[in-house]
Amino acid sequence: MPEELRRLMLQYIELGRLLPRGDDVAMDIALADERTRASAELLLSEMRKVEAEIDGMLAAARTEAALAQFDRAAADAPLDFTVRRARLALEGKDTFLGEEFLELWTEWEAAGRPYYGRTNP
Repeated sequence: MPEELRRLMLQYIELGRLLPRGDDVAMDIALADERTRASAELLLSEMRKVEAEIDGMLAAARTEAALAQFDRAAADAPLDFTVRRARLALEGKDTFLGEEFLELWTEWEAAGRPYYGRTNP
């Protein structure tokens, strides 16, 4: 686990330990005095920020892992539209008229428009 992710997770756990305990934390906060409520709401706000950072880091890690899988698949089937276009979409690139797609189209055309091991004249 990357050190930054570990640090954020520990921070999240520590913030959680500071919250009131009970079956219904939201109700406990609502019934608490104003000072306790403000403190708990601040903790919850901090927890949401840390949670968002953790989610972002995990999403980036999943995207990185997915891109690596697409790279391996593209190496096995370099003219496979499904694989190559899906990777473009994951990167936020145009899968119809973008530069990368047009390069793929050009390669595919030059290879005789192959599909499932056949070429078209």
